Amino acid sequence: MKRKFKDIIPPDKRSIRNIPLPARQNGDESIGAGHPSMDGIKPVHTTTHTRSAPVAHARPTKATSEVRDKPKGFTPSPEIEVVDDGHGSYGKFNPNKKHDWRIWIGIAAVLLIGVYFLSSYFARADIIISLTKHNVSLNDTTVPLNKVMYEAVTGDITKTVTVAANGSQKISKYATGTVVIYNSSNTVSQPLAINTRLETPDGHLFKTDKAVTVPAVKTVNGKKTAGSVEVNITADKPGEAYNLGLKDFTLVGFKGTANYENFYARSKTALAGGFVGTVPDIDQTELANTILSLKRSIDDGKKALIADKIKEIVSAAAEAEAVAGVPVVNDYIYIPETSIVEYSNVDTKQSKDGKSADVTISGKVTALVLSNASLSRYIKVAETADNDVDTRSASSTLPERYSGDFSNVTIKLPSGLTAKTLITSANMSSTNLTVTASGTASVFSTVDDKVLSAAVSHLSRDSALSIIKSLVDADTIEVKLKPWWFSTLPSSDNIRVIIEK
Repeated sequence: MKRKFKDIIPPDKRSIRNIPLPARQNGDESIGAGHPSMDGIKPVHTTTHTRSAPVAHARPTKATSEVRDKPKGFTPSPEIEVVDDGHGSYGKFNPNKKHDWRIWIGIAAVLLIGVYFLSSYFARADIIISLTKHNVSLNDTTVPLNKVMYEAVTGDITKTVTVAANGSQKISKYATGTVVIYNSSNTVSQPLAINTRLETPDGHLFKTDKAVTVPAVKTVNGKKTAGSVEVNITADKPGEAYNLGLKDFTLVGFKGTANYENFYARSKTALAGGFVGTVPDIDQTELANTILSLKRSIDDGKKALIADKIKEIVSAAAEAEAVAGVPVVNDYIYIPETSIVEYSNVDTKQSKDGKSADVTISGKVTALVLSNASLSRYIKVAETADNDVDTRSASSTLPERYSGDFSNVTIKLPSGLTAKTLITSANMSSTNLTVTASGTASVFSTVDDKVLSAAVSHLSRDSALSIIKSLVDADTIEVKLKPWWFSTLPSSDNIRVIIEK
């Protein structure tokens, strides 16, 4: 069912039809007059408004801020004066009125905070240290090797030279080597004749080059120590089959007796040099001179080889200490008197035309190097305190790390000790082996910039000075802070350490 709507007129003519309408904008005609949709609407008499002529207002100057028709509740800034010129109100800046003090406090606070953070960002510190140099006179000062850090370094040097040859010749060479013969239980010494036969487990025979006597067993503090003697041996037959390297031996002459178990031998050097074949025919005098020249060349190259080995030691130590988070070990000191060279057999290779040959020889170089830091600490302790202090570890009595200039110091082996004995001694740290030092050494503290900077970062100047004095042996220490009004040091990245020697 379709709904129908009817206009309901309430009493007292309260109807939308009785609301007066304003006049049209373009004249005095009532909006409802003659309008087709307004039929039946009673006209209402209204007052006709005519538009007045516009009133000209003075334009505000550029120095004023116009505030027309001020809204209700408007409160201008203290610097703005409200002016009413009869045509309207506007704001005018008055420089004679004081600013609000709270604004100035806010601005000042922002500026101070900004200055603080900028200063913190650009904060720097210079730590200037003048190290104390200790000049120590050494006069055959004994340095026990079990009290300082050292390394036995080895390396190989090979040299080749070409010489004239007169064709070729056939030769036979016997393999040779050095062995140590042990007496493990006999309480009396045992003499052995020249050409005493020694046998390897695989049946190769060698003979001693001379007669020797094997000492008896020794008993020290209830512990038995086998008697031993060193001797050179030569293969029973020529040829490369006897180039066996390092081997163990039994003494053939004692087979079937108790001494067969009590006596034995072990290689000290490799069994090598055996050869059967054709070699270049070289004048023997020229060959001897060539070999001597090659050995001298190898000997001259020892220092450079040891220097390279020291770099490898320092580099490896630096990597290990970096992982452990401790300062890097400094340089090592090469002791020329402790170096030995073991030369290989001479190798000759003939040219195709037979008129020349390459002569080659190799040398295995071994030498002892002392830690500069450890020796410097030992010398420093010997100057001021107990010269028997162990300076091999960081647990030593002195907290500082030292380095030294030993260019004017000569380090030698004591009388009766050869380089070969020193290098080949088993477990050197447990022996009484020593070296002696003579001359004048300059010893001073070493400073690790990163460790020092990290130790004093964010500390006060006084606290930082105290820490530095405990780490470094110095004549003077100065801490400069930038900007000058800062009282604490910045982070370690912004600390520079300057060393004056």
